Amino acid sequence: MDFNTFYLAKDIQGAGATAYYGYATPGTPTSNPNWVIRQETTTGTVTTYKWSNNNLIGYECIWDNRQYYFQTPSAPSLTYSVGGMINVSWTGVTGVSRYNVLVNGGNYSSSGVIGTYNYNGDNLINTTYYNIGNITHGTTYSVQVTATNQAGSSVSTVNIYVP
Repeated sequence: MDFNTFYLAKDIQGAGATAYYGYATPGTPTSNPNWVIRQETTTGTVTTYKWSNNNLIGYECIWDNRQYYFQTPSAPSLTYSVGGMINVSWTGVTGVSRYNVLVNGGNYSSSGVIGTYNYNGDNLINTTYYNIGNITHGTTYSVQVTATNQAGSSVSTVNIYVP
């Protein structure tokens, strides 16, 4: 796909100061997370270009939420339950390209491996839950969820005591 000449969606806001260009497979619904979005902002004679997710090949965005990919996302609101494992969930934040989950600062893993414990490398794409197995009773777990996009990130932390 030639990103310089082909796009499926265009949105100009204001007096031409900001324009959004969306790239996806033809026929992709604007509500599906299969878009790459470019923002062009013109101030005077200078135009700056930004890509959603900081790259032009990550088809993970929703065209209908295009403005949010260029603003720092809100911190996710965390909830949890404890049973045989800890189940942490959060409300999806608009414009997030990924979530990063750290348990006890990254020093916990149910497999015994020290380091960041999450799915898909550092990325939890289109996921709003996380399960922690192999828990120890009488222990407090600190769970940190970071909502990230190319504009920045916001963090929520919850401390969970397992009786």
